[in-house]
Amino acid sequence: MAEEEQGGGTAHKNATVEQQLAELAMQLDDVARDVHKIKRYFILTFVLGLAVTILPLIGIMIALPYLYNAMTSMYNVGGL
Repeated sequence: MAEEEQGGGTAHKNATVEQQLAELAMQLDDVARDVHKIKRYFILTFVLGLAVTILPLIGIMIALPYLYNAMTSMYNVGGL
């Protein structure tokens, strides 16, 4: 009788261990999905940050020579 109870207890322990492993696997899948979302949002934020920083700098690099030429040509109209 004691052996039957131990066998049943072992089967019950195996079932709970299997349940715990299944729950941990589900939690791991959830964490992996969340990490993928965070990675995607990080890349999106990084690209947008670069665009917000780099595009105005390119615009300034293009606009400054034009503005410099416009300002200097205004002063040279009356001179030589």
